[in-house]
Amino acid sequence: MFVGHVTAVRERAAVFAVERGSKHSRYEPGQEVQVPVGESSCDLRFTVGQRWLYAGPMLLEPNRLLENGPLPLDVQAFLEGAPPARLQPGR
Repeated sequence: MFVGHVTAVRERAAVFAVERGSKHSRYEPGQEVQVPVGESSCDLRFTVGQRWLYAGPMLLEPNRLLENGPLPLDVQAFLEGAPPARLQPGR
């Protein structure tokens, strides 16, 4: 899991620049990460410039489109290991 900005959208992948990885993830700030983009209605859709909490490719994962600025406290807690049930719905 990580928070990052979408830097490119390709046919079957979105490219992120990682801002912050979760406590036990392999993601580092500044790292470039490609994530799959599917074609079903359950798959996420990305646009260059968006900022996301990314936890997996499906809408059912605790993903969230974020505004620029400080990370919301619930997202910070989630990245530190709090359960996804503690995440507030995206605004």
